[in-house]
Amino acid sequence: MSLERVKLHREPEGAAIGADGIEEATRRLLNRRAQTAFAAGREAALGEAAARLDEATARLCAANLAVNETLASDSVELALAIAAELVRAEVGHQRHAIEAIVRDALAASGVGRGACTVHLAPEDAQRLAGVPFRSGTRIESDPDVRAACVQIETPQGLLVRDIESALASITARLREEARR
Repeated sequence: MSLERVKLHREPEGAAIGADGIEEATRRLLNRRAQTAFAAGREAALGEAAARLDEATARLCAANLAVNETLASDSVELALAIAAELVRAEVGHQRHAIEAIVRDALAASGVGRGACTVHLAPEDAQRLAGVPFRSGTRIESDPDVRAACVQIETPQGLLVRDIESALASITARLREEARR
């Protein structure tokens, strides 16, 4: 706004200049306009900042969800790997409960008191020497059977309890549960 003097052809109606003069009136007008512009700019800046904060919050929530899903999946995988290693170590040191494994397999075989042959790894068969089983059950050492595994020959067929298959089955079930 220019501060040049303006020549009027007639006296203005309804306008008055205060005691401070036109310079002071102009300064007040410019101050009001500056304050209005500052307030409008501030509101726009706050609105933009709030929108960016909302975007960042949404991205953070999405990243948090992805990390939590990955963490759960990784935790299950780690637990499975540890469990498998522990089972293998226990079997390797012959600290597995072969008698309980055989009795569980016999119960699942459905042979009842019928005759059957239980094939075991030589070291497992040796550990069960002298352990009484039902009269129709015969324990045989079989070098083709791995430690902690059981193969039961019955008139109805062959029942196989394999430690690696059991671990694979447990792993598949836990992975499925973790996905839910």
